[in-house]
Amino acid sequence: MDLHTIIKKAHIEWKQNPSHAVDELEVISKYNYMFNPKNINNLTAANYKSFLNFRNNKHWTGLERQGSEITQDMQKFKNTLKLLLDETIPIDQRIRRIRDKDSPEYHKGFGTAYYTPILLVVYPIKYPVINRIVKDALQKTGLYPDYDSKPEWVAYVEILPKIVELAKRNSISLWQMDWVWFNISSTLDYGGLYNFISNTMDAKTTYQPLMIGTLLKKGIASKEDIDEKIRQENPDKENDFASQEVYEVLVDKHKIVKLEANSYKLNLAQPLTSIQTEKLVELCNQEIVRIREIKGLKGKNVSKTHLDILKKFHKKTGKYLSAEEIYGKKGSLDTKKSPLLLMKMLMSHITCIT
Repeated sequence: MDLHTIIKKAHIEWKQNPSHAVDELEVISKYNYMFNPKNINNLTAANYKSFLNFRNNKHWTGLERQGSEITQDMQKFKNTLKLLLDETIPIDQRIRRIRDKDSPEYHKGFGTAYYTPILLVVYPIKYPVINRIVKDALQKTGLYPDYDSKPEWVAYVEILPKIVELAKRNSISLWQMDWVWFNISSTLDYGGLYNFISNTMDAKTTYQPLMIGTLLKKGIASKEDIDEKIRQENPDKENDFASQEVYEVLVDKHKIVKLEANSYKLNLAQPLTSIQTEKLVELCNQEIVRIREIKGLKGKNVSKTHLDILKKFHKKTGKYLSAEEIYGKKGSLDTKKSPLLLMKMLMSHITCIT
């Protein structure tokens, strides 16, 4: 699902649920006053921590964990806010002064996810929020894929006009853009799921590929169905075995799977074609085979180094490798630089202990 489709959905969502607009107006009005530069001297730690709570800001979660560290020196924090909100200074200079560790005004813990919401509520048409979800969405859309590769004061100034222009062009507020980013970040397409299975997923057991494979085949499944499939494929487990970790990883951490009406389904932006489904199922099956092979080799005391090499070769299955990747750098006899030599060593080791 592309960016402009999600933006259209945001317009529909706001029209069908007037409470969104009410929340937006209420939060911005309340905290615009609280963080107004003229009122910073009256700010208390409790005031600021109330803003970090989702029940109050109605928009951002997980901010409470840094509240105590940020407000440890309240006078310093007030000075930080005054600097952050001083419109007579270019925004990149303000951010650098409070975030560059070599700056005497550096404020520990007060990262992008903390200072950009304050910028938004004080200047709601000028400064967008940047956090982990937004960065992920920017990467998925290709709008700004390398945010963390640059200093935050550089990256923020580069992406700021793009987001502001995007919102203006589509008649949507910067507050609403957060809803757009969230929906982009929390959904997958075929390429995203393929990349997760083949690159991101670092499963030590068959549970993750089994769960994804089950949902690819069935479309939707209950927890009982998934647990039963895991037990069937892992007969060494007890009859009442259930892995909590697989749900924590795929649902909570990576958001590959979502829970709806007591059943699980893949968090896809749009349905897969039959060919795409077949390819992903095969990818899951390959991963299951790989994990079982690794488990068998561990039982034969194959070293971790050799197992890591084998894993890398599994990941390269079906891909073109340059001569240097296969043989190492020209003229080098260092086995640490030659995957092929290491693979020969591994296969020799496996043959000897079989």
